[in-house]
This record gives sequence, C-alpha cells and structure tokens, in this order.
Amino acid sequence: MRRRDLLVPVLSILCLLATGLAGARAADCVDLSGKWHGTWVSCKSGHHGTLNARFRKIGDDCYQVRFTGTFFVVVPFGFRANLAVTKREDGKVYLSTSKRLPVLGTFCMSAVATECEFNATYSSKDDEGQFNLHR
Repeated sequence: MRRRDLLVPVLSILCLLATGLAGARAADCVDLSGKWHGTWVSCKSGHHGTLNARFRKIGDDCYQVRFTGTFFVVVPFGFRANLAVTKREDGKVYLSTSKRLPVLGTFCMSAVATECEFNATYSSKDDEGQFNLHR
C-alpha cells in the first residue's frame, strides 16, 4: 500500500477528532451576552418584583451587567455589576461579584448560568434573596 493511499483516511480521522474537540470546547463557552428577563425575591422580607438584565462581555472571564427592576411594584431601581466567571463546567457558567452599593452596603452575588437560565443568590447588609432570569 502506498503512502498516498493512507493519507486520505488519516486526514479524515484527524478532521473528525478536531471537530469533536472543538464541539466539546464550544459547549463550555456559554456566552451570556444579551438581554435577560425575570424576577427577584427577598428571602427575608418576601418582597419581590420584575428584574431585567443586559449582559455585556468585557473579557474572557468577566461580564458587565446592568440590572433594572421594580421594588414595591412601581419603584424603579438599577445598578451595574461586573460578574467574574469563576468556573465553566458541563455547559454551565459560575459567576460571582461583590460591590459596595449606596444604602444597601456591600452586595454579594453567586450565580449559575446556562444558555437560557441565570439563577443567583444575593446578600447585602440587611437582605438576602434570589435573582431568576431567562432569555
């Protein structure tokens, strides 16, 4: 058998392997950029409301997020936070942030996100609760 006869099958196998590896890496590279909608709820007081977020990727492991929502049904609020990616695994992205906010003190958040869902727990000086968003 000539070398040229082996070249095509060997190259085909290498291409298949490379495609499979690229697909596996793509599954771990969930991009959260864009608009998200959902709700927030305080576990301490039971207050809740609408929540919107716009995720903007500002690095391989960081998103700037603009959160807006309502408190007491009609009182608007908004703030920005940089969420750091702490881990990527099985199509999930783990994120966290800590930020000093006026009145609320230090705001901390830990989240797990997929392509379609963002679920976070938060805590601040006098409150703790959850953010639940979807695309």
